[in-house]
Amino acid sequence: MAFIAWGVTGAGHFLCETFSIMEQIAAKSNSKVTTFLTKAGAEVIRIYGLRDTLRRISSGGYYSEIITQENDGWSSPSTGRLSKGAYRLLVVSPASANTVAKLRYGIADTLVTSAVSQALRSDTPVLVLPTDQSLELVQTTLPCRVNRELCKGCEHCSASEACQVGALERVEGRMKVQLSKCIGCCRCLTSCPVGAVTFGEKIRIKPRLTDMENAAALNNIAGLTILRSPEELKEKVLRILEGSLS
Repeated sequence: MAFIAWGVTGAGHFLCETFSIMEQIAAKSNSKVTTFLTKAGAEVIRIYGLRDTLRRISSGGYYSEIITQENDGWSSPSTGRLSKGAYRLLVVSPASANTVAKLRYGIADTLVTSAVSQALRSDTPVLVLPTDQSLELVQTTLPCRVNRELCKGCEHCSASEACQVGALERVEGRMKVQLSKCIGCCRCLTSCPVGAVTFGEKIRIKPRLTDMENAAALNNIAGLTILRSPEELKEKVLRILEGSLS
């Protein structure tokens, strides 16, 4: 049995792809995944509707827990498992620009950055997939939003009525998704008669130079491997697991 630690931070880019990979890996009978969530990580998982998927990945059994910053506290005692070498590897994906900057300068003030610090002390391999790595425009995926050009401002908004958490609010006559409430269920998406609500819309963004410099600097940290894509992440994780179980 191989135990895998997985840190999720507050980034939407690479999020859905990483979840797909980790679900495939967790389905293997010879591996278990403990998920460490920063406060921002827990928020993006809710917004993108991935809570149920996460429960399938980390079902709550022995070394298959979902550990949150809120429940673990600021001292992050659960990450002490990594200093004991309890896990075969630690995956941090997606790694937000904020997390990458902290890793570069050795700051360990979140559940995930603390996990990395503890893992490096025990020579546990750390795989990091940063969201911002090159000057090229990258395509990222948006959560639920309302296209105000399409919204008709219906007096009785069927999309709002379908939302069980009250995440749709009327602003200046048209609807808006309040992401602080949204759970990514997409009921509003299928209920809007004019198709004004979208989920998974792709946009292109340009990373900041300072974020790319921070990501590149992580290559100088012994025991930490920087990955370029979800595909490379999957390949690397499977290679490490195969080596530990052979």
